[in-house]
Formats: sequence, structure tokens, C-alpha cells
Amino acid sequence: MVTMAALPVLTFTIKGTSPLYSWSWPTAAGLLVVTAFLLLETVRVSLLP
Repeated sequence: MVTMAALPVLTFTIKGTSPLYSWSWPTAAGLLVVTAFLLLETVRVSLLP
């Protein structure tokens, strides 16, 4: 599940910096939301005993 959630982040990291791709504000906002929830889930799981 986490791997599927990380896919947009990985895609942006690999292809997002290429000048061939154009990122719109909604795409960037969606990527930010997915990244935030992925980080929150990672922190939550690491704090569990």
C-alpha cells in the first residue's frame, strides 16, 4: 500500500525535473497531499511500539 502511495512521488523525482514534462498547479498540489500523507503514515508507524 505504501509503495502504491509513493508512486507519484517517485514519478515526480524521476521525470518531474525533465523539461519535457509540464506540471500544473493541481498536479503539484495532489503530489504534495500524497507526500504529506505518506510521511504522516511513516511517522505514525515508526512511533508504534
